[in-house]
Amino acid sequence: MSEQREYFRISILARVGLRVLPPEAVEEARLQLKQRHPPAAMSPSAVDESGLAAENRIALDLLQRIALSLDRIDRRLDEFARERHQPDEAGFIPAQAIMITLSASGFSGPFSVDVTSGDLVEVQLDLWESGLPLITALAHVINVQESDDGRQITAFSFDEILAEDQERIVQLTLRSQSQALRESRRGEER
Repeated sequence: MSEQREYFRISILARVGLRVLPPEAVEEARLQLKQRHPPAAMSPSAVDESGLAAENRIALDLLQRIALSLDRIDRRLDEFARERHQPDEAGFIPAQAIMITLSASGFSGPFSVDVTSGDLVEVQLDLWESGLPLITALAHVINVQESDDGRQITAFSFDEILAEDQERIVQLTLRSQSQALRESRRGEER
């Protein structure tokens, strides 16, 4: 893998819910995904173009943070309500809080789900620490291998993801990589 491609991959703590899709459920899952409307946050440029006074911009930013916090609380309550060892009524295996490697094209991590290369899964990525809303997508299993420590590492490639969600992932990776680069430069200066 080239250094340039590696730059756009980040390691991040996430709660990941997975549901293996049987062939007869694929089209319905695609349709539901396309009908999904993720929460729309105003981008910084949209706020600037809105002509809001500075104090209103601060209030808008605060309201957006409150909305995301409430969304995270709601998801946590849902998680507590689920049965821990059984798939929920929609067939999702309970979300696992793990470190994953994330990019705009997919993700990988040590998942405890029985899949093989080529399987299609519905995934819910909860990147709560980043402040992003829940991301739902369809992904193909592209690789399943055992790591040096004996854990099963599964890699997924996004098959169907909303453009807004993919853009959120791109922005998150860019912010994370920019921050890491700044910290690295600060360390070199000392």
